[in-house]
Amino acid sequence: MVKASNNCRSASAILRASLTRLFRLCDGENGLLIALFVFLILLPVTSSLPLKLHESHPQFGTSGDFESKATRPFLQLPLRQKRNLVRNHSRALGFKEFMFTKRENDGVFYADIRIGTPLQTFSAIVDTGSATIAIPCKGCDCGKHNHFDLGQSSSGNVVAGRKYSQCYSEGSCNTGKLVKDKICLGENCSLDESVEHSFGCCSKFASAFKTQEADGIIGMSGASGTLVADLRAHHKLEDNIFSMCFGEGQGGMSIGGYSDRRHLEPVQWIPMTTQASFYRLHLTQMYVNGEAISIKATEPMVDSGTTFTYVSASIHKAIKQHFNKFCSSTETNCPGEKNPKGTPSIDVRDAVYCYAKPQNLTFAAWASTFPSIEFEFGNSRVCTPPASYFYRSKQNIFCVGLLKDSRNRVVIGAISMMGFDV
Repeated sequence: MVKASNNCRSASAILRASLTRLFRLCDGENGLLIALFVFLILLPVTSSLPLKLHESHPQFGTSGDFESKATRPFLQLPLRQKRNLVRNHSRALGFKEFMFTKRENDGVFYADIRIGTPLQTFSAIVDTGSATIAIPCKGCDCGKHNHFDLGQSSSGNVVAGRKYSQCYSEGSCNTGKLVKDKICLGENCSLDESVEHSFGCCSKFASAFKTQEADGIIGMSGASGTLVADLRAHHKLEDNIFSMCFGEGQGGMSIGGYSDRRHLEPVQWIPMTTQASFYRLHLTQMYVNGEAISIKATEPMVDSGTTFTYVSASIHKAIKQHFNKFCSSTETNCPGEKNPKGTPSIDVRDAVYCYAKPQNLTFAAWASTFPSIEFEFGNSRVCTPPASYFYRSKQNIFCVGLLKDSRNRVVIGAISMMGFDV
C-alpha cells in the first residue's frame, strides 16, 4: 500500500535499471516505466463473488511471458494498444501473441477475435463496460475494416426473428443482424478452441466505430452469456476470473486465472458489486500528493472501454484545488504554462488542467514534478503516478486524464488501469 505520493513518483527512477525486464510484458522500452504497483481485481460472473482489482515498441516478449504459478488452467492473450492524438471514448482489445505496435495516442487496447468456418480474423476492442460483440458485416459502409462474410462460413446462421442493436453511453449505436457462429479469441486460435456464440454482424456502424483502428468491439461485462463466460465453460476453467494487463504499448489478457510472474507488489483483493452487469467498487477516499481530498463515498464502474477516468463535479473541483496547492508550493513543481493558448476547449473544460511541457525536459522528468493521485477502496490504496494519468491533448500539451463527467458519475477508465494487472 502506498502512503505518500513521493513513493509513487520516485520508484520509477530508482527501479528503472533493474526492473526494465519485469515491465517488458506490459510496457515498451521508451524509458517510461509506468507500471509500478500491481492492483488486481477479481472479475467474477456473479455478484456473490469478490472482484479482483487489480507510444513504437521493439522486442516485446513472447507468450511464454505469461507463465503462471497457478496449477489451474487458464487462457492467456497478449494485448495491443491503439493510441491517437484525438481524445475520445476509446475501447480495449488483445492478441494471442506479441506483435510490434504503432504508437498513436488514445489509449485503446484491442484483441483478435476469429469467427466462422473457416475462421475469419478481426480486431476488437476489449470493453468491460458492455456485453455484446459487434463486427462489420459484408456490404456495410463501416469504414476501412475487415468485414465478416457469412456466405464464406459453413457454421454460421442468422438468428431467426432477432436483430442486433447496441448503443453506448457516449451516444454511438451499432445495428445489424444477429448471427450465431463459432468464435475464439486470439490471432492464432483454432476451431477446436471456439464456442458457438451470437454476435452483431453490423450493417450500420456509428461514426466513432468507422474511424477507430479496431474492426469491432467485444463486451466483457458481468452479464451472463458473454463470450468470456462461454469460453470459460467450454474450456472447463475452474476460476471465474479474467485479468487484463495494460501497458504503454501492449499487454496481456487471461481468462480463468492470472499470472503473477511480473507483479511488483502482492495482489490486492477488493470486494465488488454488480449493478446492471457492470463491475463496481466501493471508493471511499482519494488523495492528491498523499493528502486526502473531500469526497463522498461512491461506487465507480470499472470500464476498460472508456479511455479516461471520469469523476463527479465535486471530486473534480477538489482535485483542482489540491493541484493548485501542490503546484504553487515550490517553483520546481509543475513547470510549464497551465491551460496554454491552443489547448482544445473540450480539454480545458473537462480535464483537471492541461500544461505545456517545457522543451528542455523529457516527459518522464517533467511528469515527475507533478503530484500522484491515489484511490482508496476500503483497506486497499492504489497509487497512479503522473506519467500514467497524463494524456497528450495537442502537440506538446498534456492534460490530466481525470475528466469532469456531465452526469456526475465516477468511471474508472483505461488511463487509470495503465500499468496494472486488472
